[in-house]
Parts: sequence; C-alpha cells; structure tokens
Amino acid sequence: MYHSLAIDPQYTVNEYMRCISKYNLLTEEEEKNYVDAWVNKQDVNAAQTIVKSHLRLVVKIAMKFKSYGMQMMDLIAEGNLGLMRAVKNFNPIHKVRICTYADFWIRSAIQKYIINMWSIVRIGTTTAQRKLFYNLKKLQKQFGESTEKIAEFLNVSKKDVEEMHTVMSSRDNSFDLSLFENSESETTYHDVIAKSDSNHEDLIIAKDAERKRNLAIYKALDSLDERSKDIIKSRILRDKPMTLATLSKKYNISAERVRQLTNKALLTMKNQLIDNELIA
Repeated sequence: MYHSLAIDPQYTVNEYMRCISKYNLLTEEEEKNYVDAWVNKQDVNAAQTIVKSHLRLVVKIAMKFKSYGMQMMDLIAEGNLGLMRAVKNFNPIHKVRICTYADFWIRSAIQKYIINMWSIVRIGTTTAQRKLFYNLKKLQKQFGESTEKIAEFLNVSKKDVEEMHTVMSSRDNSFDLSLFENSESETTYHDVIAKSDSNHEDLIIAKDAERKRNLAIYKALDSLDERSKDIIKSRILRDKPMTLATLSKKYNISAERVRQLTNKALLTMKNQLIDNELIA
C-alpha cells in the first residue's frame, strides 16, 4: 500500500494536485463496501482505493500548516502517511466517515513532523512550547503585542511568550519562500509575525541562548555519519533547504530513504540534546 502511493519528489504542489485529481471521491455506500473489503478480507486494493480518494483531503489540511516554513510537498507526504495509518486502524464500529476519522491522524502526522523539524533547531517539545508554537501568530493578531494577555490565555509565562516570539522571528526570509511557493495566497512571513516588544537586554539573553543551542546542535551533528550529517545540514540547517529529489540524486537513493535518514538523524540528535538538558 505504501510503495504504490509514493510521491514523485520532483512534483510541485500544482503538478501533484493534477495527478491526484484522477482519483474519484467515494460515495458513502462505495466507502462502506471498500471498508468492508479491507477490514474483513484484508483487500489491499480496497485500502488503496480508500486512501487515493482522500489524498485531496491531505492537501487541504497540509495547506493550513504552510506558514511554518516547511516545504509543502514534505507536509503532504507526512500527511499521506497519517492517512494511511488512519485507514489501517479504521474500524466501522466508529460509525463515522473515513474523512472524519482520518482528519486527526493526518493533522497529528503533520504536526509531529513540524515539531521534529523545529525542535532540533529552534524549539523544545514541552507542552507550553507546543501551545505557543501553534497558537502564537493567531493570538498576536487577536491581542496585538500584549505578551501578558497571550501568556494568560495559554496559561504560560510571559518569558515563554517572548522567547517563542524571538525564536519564530529568527526564521528571517525563509518564511517568505515557503509561503509563496506554489500558493495563491498573498500572505507573507511579515504578515504573520508581529514586531518584537522585548527590550534590548531580553534580546541579548535570547540571542545568547540561541548561540549556545546552535553550538550544541553542531556538536550533536558530529555524532552522525557523514551522509546523515550532510542531509541534516542540507535539509534543516540551510536557509534554502535542498529538496528530497536533489539529495536522492546526490546519494543515488530514493527520496523516501532520504526522508527516513532525516528522521532517524533528527531523533539521534534530539536524544543527545535531551540528555544534555538543552531541550525538554
């Protein structure tokens, strides 16, 4: 089921959308029949049909996360994995349509990918940090520059809000590139990040903390083999990340293998940073 649904790493979002548009949406009755064939008879073709009919749902959900500075096709690929897990775990006893059930799995897969990508370089993984990461921009539009109101609303400290703002602002122009890529939206990085209200001393402290984190990250990089180290540098640490397609050609391996090596290397580095108490 996984190999036959692999994404061509050279696709743009528009090309991918044209490709998946050939898969018809299922009626409720058709879906029930395919679900029955998959759940009761382990018919892989039925499972593939269910997944293919929901690929446009993945794109729709992935688009909601485009402002986090990631490649859209990477988000879609992770969302597709979440969709496949949803189909694998689906049970008709739930009495809901696949799209309703899969929504959670797709979002979780994409959010986990974003957190893993960001946690190594920019943020930790505590509950408070996750709250801030996914809500800060929206709340800045609602409350303006009032860090006190945002902190109170999310039940976190004012310092946590200020640090996350500094962290997210440090993405510089990479957000511009990601937001414009294959998108009809006119929203830019500068539209979604408010101006900092931190004073000079706070900014110095934040920059010093980021410098120490970056030193720790490059120290963790040394624990990786040369190929994994280059992949992390090329995919994560560059201002303009290299694509899966480019790296797959460079190392003569599949794009899916590059993605697997990336996730494995990130986990290794993350564990080292946790051991050194640099992230929670």
